[in-house]
Amino acid sequence: MAFFFRKKNLQALILLHLVTEAVARVLPGPEVYVQSGSRLEVICQVKGCSLPALLSWTRAGQAVPTPEAINFDAVTENGTIPVTERILLQREATTAHSGNYSCISTCTKPVNVTVHVLK
Repeated sequence: MAFFFRKKNLQALILLHLVTEAVARVLPGPEVYVQSGSRLEVICQVKGCSLPALLSWTRAGQAVPTPEAINFDAVTENGTIPVTERILLQREATTAHSGNYSCISTCTKPVNVTVHVLK
């Protein structure tokens, strides 16, 4: 994002460049509830990280196998921003899938989600 200012007396043009940090979030949110036997799907999304943003899911410090990450550009009013997503997926969730998970990124702090699989 850039702003242009023109000082009236000096007619000087000043360019101010705002730097934005990469942001990570989990979708649908930090607490997820699903019924046992149903599909569990949690998306870790990182915006603003230079590609390739490397994402992984962990549980209790152990890597959780997931499908490959998806990279794309999101269009904003100020141009495009790189986005990377990685899905935590269980086709038939059981109570054993309940717990705390973390999405780890190369350019952001970890993002946590608590999964509750209900009987």
